[in-house]
Parts: sequence; C-alpha cells; structure tokens
Amino acid sequence: MSILHEALESFPNAPCLKESVSWGVGGGAAIGALRFLQQRGHPLALTRAAFSGAVVLGLTSGMAWMVCRRELHAGQRPLIEKLVKLKALQDSQSR
Repeated sequence: MSILHEALESFPNAPCLKESVSWGVGGGAAIGALRFLQQRGHPLALTRAAFSGAVVLGLTSGMAWMVCRRELHAGQRPLIEKLVKLKALQDSQSR
C-alpha cells in the first residue's frame, strides 16, 4: 500500500476536519447568498456569488482548521510533558 493511498484513506478521520469544513460551508453559503442578493440584476451575479462563496469557504475552513489544531496541541502539551517526566523517572530507576 502506498503512502499516498494511506494518506487519502485516513484524510476523512483527521482531527478538526469536519468542524472546519462545516464552518467553511456555512460561511461560504452565507456570503455567496448575500453577494447574489446584492447583485441580483447583474448578468454575472451568480458567477460572482459562487466565486465569493468558494473563496470564503476555503479561507474560513483553513483558518478554522489552524485554530482547532492549535487548541488541540495546546491541550496535549501538559500530557506530553508528564509522559516525558515519567519516562525519565523510569529510566533513572532502571539503572
């Protein structure tokens, strides 16, 4: 099994992915709808609204993912420090 295949299979299980995409879809749909309503009479209103919605979806998803991952790692830091201390204590006792 290739690395790419494994990465693609595990991608949907990535931490923070569902929450981030949900924020992006919500924000993109809202901005796209507002943009469409704002430019209703213009011949390119639907195209501009779709483009605006897609941009907001990407930016919002990316930012939400970064914030979520930062919070996830900040919560794990004290646990990692305790594990390192425990490992050092076990190593010193085994000598």
